[in-house]
Amino acid sequence: PELLDLCDKMGFLVQVEAFDSWQTAKKEFDYSIHFDSWHIDDLKAMVMRDRNHPSVFMWSIGNEVPDQWNPELAMSLANTVRMTDPSRPVTAGCNWGGTGFNGFQKALDVFGYNYNHWSYEKFFSDPANAQLPFVANETSSCVSSRGEYFFPVEEGVANDHVPGNGIFHISSYDQHYPGWGLMPDKQFEYIERYPRVMGEFVWTGFDYLGEPTPFNRDATDLLNYTDSAEIANLKKYMERLGAQEITSRSSFFGINDLCGFKKDRFYLYQSKWRPDYPMAHILPHWNWPERVGEKVPVHVYTSGDEAELFLNGKSLGKRKKAQYEYRLRWNDVIYEPGKLHVKVWKDGREWAEESVETT
Repeated sequence: PELLDLCDKMGFLVQVEAFDSWQTAKKEFDYSIHFDSWHIDDLKAMVMRDRNHPSVFMWSIGNEVPDQWNPELAMSLANTVRMTDPSRPVTAGCNWGGTGFNGFQKALDVFGYNYNHWSYEKFFSDPANAQLPFVANETSSCVSSRGEYFFPVEEGVANDHVPGNGIFHISSYDQHYPGWGLMPDKQFEYIERYPRVMGEFVWTGFDYLGEPTPFNRDATDLLNYTDSAEIANLKKYMERLGAQEITSRSSFFGINDLCGFKKDRFYLYQSKWRPDYPMAHILPHWNWPERVGEKVPVHVYTSGDEAELFLNGKSLGKRKKAQYEYRLRWNDVIYEPGKLHVKVWKDGREWAEESVETT
């Protein structure tokens, strides 16, 4: 209750979620062994406990449960919630694309895909879903290590071939993600392309103990896939990981790290979610003695729409955001020690400035 009390005071919106499994188990001894006997009482108790909190705006009857082929069970759970609190909508976190078409979606007041951005077009084109509100219930899963940068700068699925993998770190250029995820920029694009998406819940706000993807050897990762070829490839990857001494035991998903320090990605979300807040953020840091005379790409996150980058007072050119572009890039910067400075404009007027210096 203390968490929701604080959310009430601070103005946060909270989706309260009930179950991680229903009748079908994800793991041995999970809630599925109690589900048939206890799910109605537990679901009612959760709703009655939290329904008087104004911060609670939606209920979820489950997250990535294996029973997404069972729309009748979903309807039963949703109706239990509605009888206990008829004032708020019901959703679920659906990580199987088929839930948008097999009747499961009809049990919900707000349909929610976890990832499955590749299913958006089909979902919104289906006449059966024409009136169904939609939220991106879990998105991105971008992975990065705070303050760690590796070259060459690449974009794509984080695996055992990406730079930095050998020391169990992921580059903070914010362009790596697991096979089911996306870099934040691409998720922003999907949300803008499909205006029926009311918003997104990002996985995750903070790093946490466990699930050190892409160094995760836990078989529950396989639940994120339905394609047999992808499952087979992930199994082989896990076997390769099993032959190594894995030192990572906490996640790389967080917008903030395990201690609460902001990663670069924090500023990318800030630039998108607070468009009226003047800000600019430069990455990477500017201490590269081993790369003098070599290229060090520079990215800028900003709520502005145009920026000019300077290195030791010399202009490296202006960049302007195109449609569906959420960061500005100078990919051919030749490193020399000194001061990087960016000046930002928005709608033709000065907006923000930021600098990083060699220390």
